[in-house]
Amino acid sequence: MARTLWLDVKPRSRPQTRDTAGMTPWSERHDAPADADGIVRLVRVAAYAVCRDGERILCCRLAPGEPSPGSWTLPGGGIDFGERPEDAVVRELEEETGLTGRVDRIAAVRSRVFPGKLADGRPREMQAIALLYSVTISGGAVSDEQQGSTDRAAWLSRAELATERNVTMMRTALEIAFEGA
Repeated sequence: MARTLWLDVKPRSRPQTRDTAGMTPWSERHDAPADADGIVRLVRVAAYAVCRDGERILCCRLAPGEPSPGSWTLPGGGIDFGERPEDAVVRELEEETGLTGRVDRIAAVRSRVFPGKLADGRPREMQAIALLYSVTISGGAVSDEQQGSTDRAAWLSRAELATERNVTMMRTALEIAFEGA
């Protein structure tokens, strides 16, 4: 049985600020048609930065209105249409943390399907494909993203992360950041 997968990419021009009150995550706002079984299927490709400073890893906390608000994740996010993934990860790093960086290598590719519902109540399945890059920080100062998908950026140790809520991808990030350590 053939299925239609809708690739959700962000447009090139994005608003600099957004109203987070009553915000619905993009994964629940999609108006793509459903397959014959009534399920809307989406694919999201995103690039994430794994940055290490001694015994700490650079993390971002998901903002209210996002899936898993308050959980720690890696700096990163959706790839804009036509954007190279390596450029996307550096752009997202600066947007979410105020830091600039240099891509060293692609470290991992992860894929996971998340079931859920759209804002109108229709069922949806979203396949999230995450490209994890090892990135070396080259400049800037840590600052929090304003009115974005994250609300805090911080360097956290493994011990600190063990006491916090984290997205599943953080397990892979810690393996990458501290391999051989």
